[in-house]
Amino acid sequence: MGHCSNQRIHHGNVLAIAVATTFIGLCLSFCGPDVAQANVLSGDTHGWFWYQLPPPPPKPLPPPRPVVQAPPKPAPVKKVAPKPAGPKVFSVQWIKKTLPKWRNRAINDPSTKNVTQYLALQKVMFDKAQNFAERFVQVANTNPVLNYSAIIPRSGAGNTDFQSYLQQNKMRALRYLSKHVGMWVFVKHGCPFCDMQLTQYGNMNQMIHFATDYIDVNNGPITGLPKNAVLVQDHGQAKDLHLVETPTIIMIYPPDNFAIIAQGYQVMGSLEDNILADAEYLHLLPKKLTEWTGANAYERGVLTTAQMKQAQNQKNANPQTITQYIENATASRISNW
Repeated sequence: MGHCSNQRIHHGNVLAIAVATTFIGLCLSFCGPDVAQANVLSGDTHGWFWYQLPPPPPKPLPPPRPVVQAPPKPAPVKKVAPKPAGPKVFSVQWIKKTLPKWRNRAINDPSTKNVTQYLALQKVMFDKAQNFAERFVQVANTNPVLNYSAIIPRSGAGNTDFQSYLQQNKMRALRYLSKHVGMWVFVKHGCPFCDMQLTQYGNMNQMIHFATDYIDVNNGPITGLPKNAVLVQDHGQAKDLHLVETPTIIMIYPPDNFAIIAQGYQVMGSLEDNILADAEYLHLLPKKLTEWTGANAYERGVLTTAQMKQAQNQKNANPQTITQYIENATASRISNW
């Protein structure tokens, strides 16, 4: 009986499988071959499995990468500039800075110690000055172009002789001018300085002999005129020349030019210098006559403004090249000024 029941059970299983297979075939026939094949081949349809496994759990996401922050930049290190070294002891800079302090300290507290320290440092300053002066004289005596006394006499006796030589040359130049220019001397009655000016001009003209016309501005009596003086009335000359003062001396030169020598009182020496200065400026004198006539003589050896500007174009300027330029330029001005 047990065997028969097992056969029945087995027969029943076979029958169930056959029925299920027949049902699936019918369903596939209604869906068409393509759909059936797709459903069979694809993994989407799992209904014919008896058991369905649960889907695998999702893979865990990787942990987020930690954000690495850049380390903060270190604060810039401030460079401390080294303190400049102070001036050397006994240098001019050191004495200039230290001597007033020691002097003031000695004045505020005149102890033996403070006063001794001040006198000691003051002696160093005097000694440095003496050393410089001695070397100055030595170098100047051996380098004529840098020796002022060699260019123009500076001693008492030498200067006296030099001034006498200049006066001789001034007279020579003025006598030359007296043959090429004339003078107008404007005076008027009641002028407090006209008599004095006539005296100074007369003394000069006794040696030089300029052709002179004396012009009376206000038609009044004029005193102090030299003998044989030519006195004429003013016919508008003073107004035309814009004169504002008497006495006035005007230099007249051809063809119809003039130069004001003096307005107001001038002594004889100033009159001579003014006449020569105007004559040189107007090129009324030969160059040879102007070299030793007063102010020009002191220009000997003096660098001109043009020469100083030319020094700015010197290449590789250093103490040696600058000194050489000065010596050469001065030598040129000594021989040709």
